[in-house]
Amino acid sequence: MAEPNTILDRIRSQFPDAVVATSTDRGDATASVRRETLSDVATFLRDDPELRFDMPIDVTAVDYIGQAERFEAVYHLYSTAHGHRVRVKARIPEADPTIASLADVWVGANWLERETYDMYGIRFTGHPDLRRIYLYEEFEGHPLRKDYPKERRQPLIGPGNSGKWSPEEEHRYVMELPIAGSEKGMLGAELMRIQMGPSHPATHGTVRIVLDLDGETIVGSDVQIGYLHRGFEKECESGFYYQAIPYTDRLNYSSAILCNVGYCMAVEKLMGVEVTDRCQWLRVLSGELARISDHLLCVGATCLEMNAFTPFLYNLQARELVWELINQLCGGRVTSNYVRIGGLSSDMPADFPEQLRSRFERIFQLLGETEQIMIENPIFRERMEGVGKMAKEELIAYGVTGPLLRAAGVDLDLRRTAPYLVYDQVDFDVPLGTQGDNMDRFLIRIEEMKQSRRIVEQCLERMPAGPVDVTDPRVRWPAKGKVFSRMEELIAQFKNVTEGPKPEPGEAYCAVESATGEIGYYLVSDGSGKPYKCRARTPSFSNTQPLSRMVQGGLLADLIPTFDLINMIGGECDR
Repeated sequence: MAEPNTILDRIRSQFPDAVVATSTDRGDATASVRRETLSDVATFLRDDPELRFDMPIDVTAVDYIGQAERFEAVYHLYSTAHGHRVRVKARIPEADPTIASLADVWVGANWLERETYDMYGIRFTGHPDLRRIYLYEEFEGHPLRKDYPKERRQPLIGPGNSGKWSPEEEHRYVMELPIAGSEKGMLGAELMRIQMGPSHPATHGTVRIVLDLDGETIVGSDVQIGYLHRGFEKECESGFYYQAIPYTDRLNYSSAILCNVGYCMAVEKLMGVEVTDRCQWLRVLSGELARISDHLLCVGATCLEMNAFTPFLYNLQARELVWELINQLCGGRVTSNYVRIGGLSSDMPADFPEQLRSRFERIFQLLGETEQIMIENPIFRERMEGVGKMAKEELIAYGVTGPLLRAAGVDLDLRRTAPYLVYDQVDFDVPLGTQGDNMDRFLIRIEEMKQSRRIVEQCLERMPAGPVDVTDPRVRWPAKGKVFSRMEELIAQFKNVTEGPKPEPGEAYCAVESATGEIGYYLVSDGSGKPYKCRARTPSFSNTQPLSRMVQGGLLADLIPTFDLINMIGGECDR
């Protein structure tokens, strides 16, 4: 892993005239380059053997309204070979909001650039398919621009409304949609185009997949998301830093605590706050419980889609036991809102360790039953082995992380490759697959639950005493008893509530390993109590993009388990 200054020196030496500025603020290597040189810089970052940035983590933009170069395109890149990161930025004038597409450098930039165009109106020249990705084409304006009002009404498009969109227009759009790889069928037969979703009992989330079929073989598809878009980033930028925590719960409602942890760590990095030892251990413990809950749902749903109803019920029962534990620890089952900036909402109850150990026995007994029923079933193995297979190089280029990437044999788990909290103090294994097919994805999630159990049990054994909150007055609210009796604490409470924490101007990116992959938050502070920019890099978005490639050439019936094991969470994907 190269140091930030080493990475930046390498870029400056190669492009002395292209680099406008560099920074290692808050430990992040950041290079600002001229927009006309972006493509050359990106190609160099990908191909240089000392840097080898082969994975596009995220693409977004910041709207610095009122400045001459209003927009700033922001690229977060990662090297799977070396384990280092870099942030590359380029300013874009409002009069000409264009910049070169990097979809030909990293295929995963395709959807990310479409999202940036949709939200900010920045056009990526040379992009192969620059359609809106969340909003409909008739949507007026770009919501993440600072001058776009939250309360603005949009024209209604559809049957019975004055807009041009109609059932006939919808049919024409679907039939004329260009789908890669679907030019012709076997023996020159005419293809059949069908729609799956957005409301379909076999899709976990609101996704529409337009399919071109040659008999039962998928020869092309177009995956369309955005049916659950809720304006997460706009809402976060409209409130104080602490007010965004409940919104992070709703990103991945299957493992909400992990979303809480990532966001609060990003704010703490921005402010230079270090939480207590007990808080770190409790964050790890609660996060691993959330990971088990998420994997149980994914494994159980996959069993259900393969007509194995009993294992599905086993997993639901096990997940219910996990939720009981989370409820006892956090005070909430699903959207727990447990983590705080600088600490936690509460400490661990005295009887929690005993309750956890007793429930774990039953949880993993049920998981063992599922494993035995499914893995030893020859029909299940035939339906899973070799299906949805994708090479690790392709997955990396798409920005895929989490169990999907590890199923292909890539040893990338942030808990191990970039340890945070106390993950460097616990003993666990990172399961890896060999084939990158649905069977590996299924097995890895089962094994990861067993490793999460190991981590949780070590947390109980090694849990230190002490407070769960810092004493930093910027983020630590006074005790309620003192608020009612002391004027100083009352004033501090009032200022915290009405002004929020105020980080120094700057930016920071922080990522954690969620159940589905890397979830990261990119925050930009202007010195006020509200984030100027709050970006959530969610794994479901990048993991869903290569679905078309995974199912191409496969059978229609195999699309469902493949989609299940991507484990796309609508709140994460659409934000």
